[in-house]
Amino acid sequence: MKRRSADVPLSAYFSYVRRHVAIVLEQARHTDQAFNTDFQVDTQVAMRALLTRIQWIQGFPDQAIITAQEAIDAALRTNRWHSICYALFMAGCPLSLWVGNLVEAQCRIDMLFDRAAGNPEVTKWAQVYAAALRLRQGNEREALVASYIEPRMQIWAIPSLVALTSATAIPVPVPCDEPRDALWSLPEVLRVDAELLLWHGASDAAAAAEEKLRRSLDLARSQGALSWELRTALSIARLKIAQGRHYDAEQALASVYNKFAQGFVTADLRSASAMLQFLSSRSAQLVS
Repeated sequence: MKRRSADVPLSAYFSYVRRHVAIVLEQARHTDQAFNTDFQVDTQVAMRALLTRIQWIQGFPDQAIITAQEAIDAALRTNRWHSICYALFMAGCPLSLWVGNLVEAQCRIDMLFDRAAGNPEVTKWAQVYAAALRLRQGNEREALVASYIEPRMQIWAIPSLVALTSATAIPVPVPCDEPRDALWSLPEVLRVDAELLLWHGASDAAAAAEEKLRRSLDLARSQGALSWELRTALSIARLKIAQGRHYDAEQALASVYNKFAQGFVTADLRSASAMLQFLSSRSAQLVS
């Protein structure tokens, strides 16, 4: 896969990758799928796992749901443990968490534990996803920690995430002034950092959080990362509601929500719809 030049916008890069994923998938249908080692990942699996992430980031969650299952099914047909674990780690588990299907997430995490077959590194992947799922279903503090973990789920970051989630009492992380996490998830990292600032409640927390959210929103838009943009718009709307700026909250959220053409049963879009209904009804009460 072509390495992205620093001066190429991620929005253009995502489109480039989608085109070439389609080419590789077509070629893979006509090639021998034999493996030389268990550690090779089937082409159909690798491409569909990558495509799952791109589709979700670009704001096509329904397409991503289908592609993630195709990646898992393709991996199961190979009956190779590494391909199966790759499909689950890179596509199945994160996508289930992103769309808010926690029952499916649990099933896929259980499958990842099972297919890890005692491999210590893959077991760590499953442990971190299991911790994120457990925290997602906890209180507000725990859900915030889960939000910190999820966009940082990179293979190279697993040791630090294992250390964090293995603590007896998992602390709420302190945001980094200049996060250096992967570009694909940086808008979400910035958004969560803003939420962390508000949670820790320093004297200038609101202003600092607004600045982080502005950076997150600008970056998501420049990347064409509509799903990250929606999450940031939700955080902005919540902050503006807390400040009594209900009209601004409605305008900020509606402008992003209205860009979606699918995925309305996913957790983020349901949350956005409910917030817009609340804001609309409040505006109607003020008018009347």
